[in-house]
Amino acid sequence: DNDYYVLSSIINNVVIAKDGVGDFLWPRYNFSNMVPWRPGQGYQINVNEDVVLNYPEPLEREASITPGDNLDDNLRLYPHRTNVNMSILLYSINGRMLDNCRIVAFSGKDRLVGSGIINNGVCGLAVWGDDISTEEVDGLLEGEAFEIRLIDDSSGEQYRLSHSILEGDGLTYKTDDFTVLNATVGSLYVSDYQLLAAYPNPFNAVTRLSYQLPTATQVSINVYDLSGRLVDELVNCEKQAGKYDVFWNGENIVSGIYFVRMKTEHYNEIRKVTLIK
Repeated sequence: DNDYYVLSSIINNVVIAKDGVGDFLWPRYNFSNMVPWRPGQGYQINVNEDVVLNYPEPLEREASITPGDNLDDNLRLYPHRTNVNMSILLYSINGRMLDNCRIVAFSGKDRLVGSGIINNGVCGLAVWGDDISTEEVDGLLEGEAFEIRLIDDSSGEQYRLSHSILEGDGLTYKTDDFTVLNATVGSLYVSDYQLLAAYPNPFNAVTRLSYQLPTATQVSINVYDLSGRLVDELVNCEKQAGKYDVFWNGENIVSGIYFVRMKTEHYNEIRKVTLIK
């Protein structure tokens, strides 16, 4: 394989190899997101026994790029690269079409610490650790847990990922460590509770209210008149985390001002709507 050509003399002993920007090759999983190796660049090679690397003669090949090169910068998220990282390989990603999508890693404080492009249903990414030579914490600390999400570049929406571990210790940062996961795309990721303003408003017959939940919870959305009397019950059930729309049909309701109230265990919000006939 051309991706492994420079290491062909020792490839049977290579566990993983990576470059200064966190791209890596992993022969055991037949994965590489690295550009062709170049003289003068530094590389790190993890081997399973003492070996001697003899560089082969240069291989003539067409110029290549890694997935995501030359994309519009506005379509990508770039973590702050430090001088240390660990390697994450999502060996399979299930549950959603993956066009124009990538995987991102966030610390517990929602700081971006890794980003990788999905290619042929597989994604490799570097997760960056803290540079101890600076006072500012700019990456993950040793032993710090992190999470991964899927981002749809075309919409900007983020989705939760559940995972199972094939190799390694999972989503806990360790410098120069590596882990392999199978992942499944779940619900839309939202960071907080929210009931958005109704649209249209004022409205003639039907209006839409959008709301979001960061976790699964019991939620109620009811409509009240100016005296506080319950006019209509729109939602009263347990919902999974995500974004939702609910419609209120006021066709049989008299014109006037009404209040829509969304309530959960941790959230209480009221929106005013005006019905005009």
